[in-house]
Amino acid sequence: MPSQKNIDSLAQLTDSIASAKAVIITNYAGLSVKDQTELRSKIAATGAVFSVAKNTLLRKVFTNSFKSLPEALDTVLNGPTAIIIAQKDAVASTKALAAFTKDHELPGIKLGLMVDKILSADEVIALSKLP
Repeated sequence: MPSQKNIDSLAQLTDSIASAKAVIITNYAGLSVKDQTELRSKIAATGAVFSVAKNTLLRKVFTNSFKSLPEALDTVLNGPTAIIIAQKDAVASTKALAAFTKDHELPGIKLGLMVDKILSADEVIALSKLP
C-alpha cells in the first residue's frame, strides 16, 4: 500500500507536469550540494523548478499522461533523476541549464518534454540556443 507521502508527491508531480510548458529530465549524479543549490537558484530565476524525483513516481505520472509509458521515457527513468519543470518559459529554463552545464559538465540531460512531444537531449540543447 502506498504511503500518504508518495500519494501526495504523485498528485503534486502530476499537477506540475500537466501545467508545465516543458519538462527536462536530467541525471544529477556527481553534482555537489553547493552546485545543486546554485543550479536550483538559476533555474528558479527563470520561473522553473529543479527537483529530485523518484523514478517510480515519474513512471506513474508519465503513464497516466500518455496512457502508456513511451519507450524513450522508460529507458531514461533509471539511476539518479532530477527534473526541471518550466511553468513560464521553456527556452529560458533550457538556456539556464545549458549555461550551467557548460561550466560544470553536469547535470546530464536525459530527455525533454514539451506539451506531449518527447525531445531528445540534442533537441533540448538546440532549444537552449534559440534567441
